Amino acid sequence: MKSIKYTILVSFCTMAAISITALAVVISNKISESLSTQAEHLSAQMTHQIYETLNLPHQTFELLMREEIRRSVKELCENPVLIANAELGRLNTLKAELQSAARKHEWDFALLLNLKAQLLASFPSDLNDFEIEAYLHTWDVSELLHRMAAEPSREETAMWDTFTRQNLQALHVLKLDTRPFPAEGALSSVAASIITNDFDEPLGICLVGKLLNDYVEPLERLHRIAGYASIIYLDAIPIVHAGLIAPEDSARDFAPLPIPVEIQKRLLDSSKKQSHHVFTFAGVPYLSACSPLSSFTGKQLGFLCIGLPESQITDAQQTVLSSGIAAKQEVQAWIVNIGVVSLGFFAFASFLIAANIVKPLRQLTDRANKLARGDFQEDLRVTSRDEIGALSQSLNEVMHSFREIAATSEAIALGHVQQQVVPRSTEDVLGHSLQYMATYLSEMASLADTVARGDLTRTVHLRSHDDSLGQSLQAMTTGLRSLIEQIRTSVEQLTSTEDDISSLATLNIEIVKNVHTAIAQMTATMTEMQNSVAAVSENMDTLNASVEETSLSASQMEASMDHIASHTQNFTRQAQHTMDFVTQVVSALEQILKSTASSQQLSQETMQEAREGQQAVKQVMSSVQTIQQTISMAVEAITQFAHSSEEIDTILEVIRDITDQTSLLSLNASIIAAQAGEQGRGFAVVAGEIKHLSTGVAASTKDIARILQNLQQNTSRIVQAVHEGAADVKCGLEHTIQAQTTLEHITTSAERSSAIVAEIAEALHSLMLMTHQVFAAMTEVNTMTADMMTTINEHQIGTRQIHQAIAQITDLSFQVQQASADQLAGVRHVLDSAQDVVMLMDHNLESSQHVVQVVKDLSTQADLLLDAVDRFKLRSEPQRAHPVLAPQYSRGGRTFMDLKVNMNVPASPV
Repeated sequence: MKSIKYTILVSFCTMAAISITALAVVISNKISESLSTQAEHLSAQMTHQIYETLNLPHQTFELLMREEIRRSVKELCENPVLIANAELGRLNTLKAELQSAARKHEWDFALLLNLKAQLLASFPSDLNDFEIEAYLHTWDVSELLHRMAAEPSREETAMWDTFTRQNLQALHVLKLDTRPFPAEGALSSVAASIITNDFDEPLGICLVGKLLNDYVEPLERLHRIAGYASIIYLDAIPIVHAGLIAPEDSARDFAPLPIPVEIQKRLLDSSKKQSHHVFTFAGVPYLSACSPLSSFTGKQLGFLCIGLPESQITDAQQTVLSSGIAAKQEVQAWIVNIGVVSLGFFAFASFLIAANIVKPLRQLTDRANKLARGDFQEDLRVTSRDEIGALSQSLNEVMHSFREIAATSEAIALGHVQQQVVPRSTEDVLGHSLQYMATYLSEMASLADTVARGDLTRTVHLRSHDDSLGQSLQAMTTGLRSLIEQIRTSVEQLTSTEDDISSLATLNIEIVKNVHTAIAQMTATMTEMQNSVAAVSENMDTLNASVEETSLSASQMEASMDHIASHTQNFTRQAQHTMDFVTQVVSALEQILKSTASSQQLSQETMQEAREGQQAVKQVMSSVQTIQQTISMAVEAITQFAHSSEEIDTILEVIRDITDQTSLLSLNASIIAAQAGEQGRGFAVVAGEIKHLSTGVAASTKDIARILQNLQQNTSRIVQAVHEGAADVKCGLEHTIQAQTTLEHITTSAERSSAIVAEIAEALHSLMLMTHQVFAAMTEVNTMTADMMTTINEHQIGTRQIHQAIAQITDLSFQVQQASADQLAGVRHVLDSAQDVVMLMDHNLESSQHVVQVVKDLSTQADLLLDAVDRFKLRSEPQRAHPVLAPQYSRGGRTFMDLKVNMNVPASPV
């Protein structure tokens, strides 16, 4: 058999292992879910950030391309040598300068045009003038060129740049077909600017272009700086790329770089500036962002796609995931170590707890064994207050109970049956058994003593069918009680018979006396009845005469009732017409009252809206006053600004004078440098720079003057507009005051209207009340007329019934007269019979007096017998013949006998 210590140890360790294992599994699952969620979130966030980052190189590329070509064309157009030769018309020198600038900036083509868009010089230099001019008319930038030539002084057309397409024919005209190009042609970046002299006079147009086909320098710069791979498409054909293919591969190998048709269609249909895609180039997937390359008309010519290898993002995500998995494994190792330590701690704690529980249990087991052997003289020593201490205390109480039961049983055995036994609780079976035994013996002793004293009223309650002592006492008391009861019953019957006979005799004497009195009264009554019958005969004659008069009056009353009924019906019809009219009046008044209520509500809403309008007008007036003050302050500020701009005009005049003097100085210096020849070349350069500076200052001064003039004009218009606005505000303020006055009148009128409507409503309510009263009165009149008609009908019926009653009374009076004669004969016969009855009653009176005397003698003998049996006390009711079992003591639905059976104790008599 396994001990409690072993069971507790195994149970604690098993629960600890299960709890720690479940906790470890839950924590591991939570960590795995958290890592998966974080990895997915981080992956999405990294992808989003990379896509956002890929948007920046597009802007950088466009800025680099535009800045580079605009800077180069500006440098060409501001070249003083080129400007001087253009002024002098030296075409050969222009060609030489153009060739030098084109090689310096690595342009693919460059054109110098006059203001009529005719070719002056070109790069390459062997271009055909007629072919170039014909191509310029068909080129998509020809519109911009013609606009520049027509309006060279406009800032919008003074310099521009755009992407454009050259087909194969254009490449042939520009002598660029020496390189291989796809059938779609080439994509180029083109810029143009106006050539002006020192006096900002337009001299011509310079136009330069750079083919993007195989132009890898900006793309390689992006790849070197940030590691971006990039590719440029013309339609769906790749024309240049960088960072996509390994260095040992050929840069011209575009076979592995096609763009899928669905992505191309998505790019063409997309309205966004950039769109994000995953491309696979040469078997390598790239996260890329593509943006369109469009001409100045908005037509899409190609795409610029910039991306990063997806493997870089995957490697970063895998690194983060690996770190998370390593952290998870470390946490799992910690959980395992903590679980092992916790398991050991639980085992040690379980051993200590089991040892503390088993030791007192062994002591309790030894004491229980002694109690089973009948040794309950020594108590247990209770040293704890836990469940085991409570169990020890309960065992001590059991031994105390056994000691008390033993003492009580010993006293009963010695004959001391009057023992007081108190059970410890309702579940104390042994205490109840001892209590029942002591009570039984005490009751038997008391019963025997009572019978010995002659008291037979006590009842013996049997405890069971085998209660021999109880059955013997019950048989003895029952026999004595039966004998005494039989004697007493016989005496009582005799006494009862005597009483009955005496009562009958006395009653008979009283009856005889009463009969004598009754016969005397009847004789007197018969005499009076005889006289009454004679009087009734005379009264019936008088009644016949009265009945005839009543019949005549009833006929007259019936005629009057018919006349009243006719007038009452006419009155009822008139009352009904009046009620119908009153009903129509009530309906009309209710409709008027509803309309009045609607009018009153409308008046109140008008008053409320008028008050809200007054409040709004006050707010508008406050706002208008604030606007008026603001406009006044604005007028003052703008006036001060106009005075300040006039002072700027004076400063500009001084700057113009300085610019003119500087221009004359540079011209003199140029003349002196030309006269000096080779020795004055350096001085010529200085003079050119001074002239260039004075030209720039003059241009800036013109721009400032133009801006200032526009500003002064705008200022004057603003001042005029502000003054007009102030006048409008003042007019609006006056209109607002008028509106406020009008709203006040409206409010006053609405209040008067509401008061009048209220008075009308009150009058209508009073009229409605009176109308309802009239209607109620007419209803009551109608009811009264109906009641009157009912009463008249009842009177008519009563009159008919009176006629019938009169006829019946006439018949009845005849019958009464006939009966009166018969009654007189009967009265005489009754008086004769009363004399015979008086004689019989006298004889009966003598017999009754003799019976009374005999009964008195018998009663004396019965009293003597009752005195002999009165020493015994009997119950007032006879006992039942079968034995009576004592009630069983029940606890919780089971009897005491049931408890003894359940405890395997034989149910012997107690």
